Amino acid sequence: MESKLEYLREYYKNKALLIVGLNDSQGINISFSFFKKGVLEYVSKSLTSDTLIPKVINAFSFMFNKTHHIDYFMRENINLYEIKLLQIYGSILAFEKIMIDLKLPKFLSKIGNVFRFIYKVKKEDKKIKLTTSLINAEEPIIIYSSDVDDLMSELGSDSFNILKDYKEREKNGKYYYILNK
Repeated sequence: MESKLEYLREYYKNKALLIVGLNDSQGINISFSFFKKGVLEYVSKSLTSDTLIPKVINAFSFMFNKTHHIDYFMRENINLYEIKLLQIYGSILAFEKIMIDLKLPKFLSKIGNVFRFIYKVKKEDKKIKLTTSLINAEEPIIIYSSDVDDLMSELGSDSFNILKDYKEREKNGKYYYILNK
């Protein structure tokens, strides 16, 4: 594995590597652990060396995770500042949905504001435009996932509860229904 990573580091060292994550965060990495890194951080850290420091644009989102959202992001050349704000507000809305589903007070969804510390919105992020960055990149790495939420909805499952469905698979059969579908 290390030899493959070294090959990639060598290959990209003079190309200003750009890694972009687009669309459905649930298709790539669903974890509410604030200490666990996602796939973009893992790939970036694995490729980082003394001669290569990848630039990362994380446009994964809990709420803005449909192909037409990405079309909009690209068409409007949305900047990193706007992307991070969408991720924060999307997280708050996702937590709100969980609170409602669990019959808990909706105001507890404000815990989603903790994502402000993760995404670290900075004024200089306004200068980093998604489409412009991709056009200017020589050979970007794009990690793209699409429509996992739509798939889960179609299968009649809440994507946040897939682990619960798996654990209770013998009791209610929902997991097997999803698997067969």
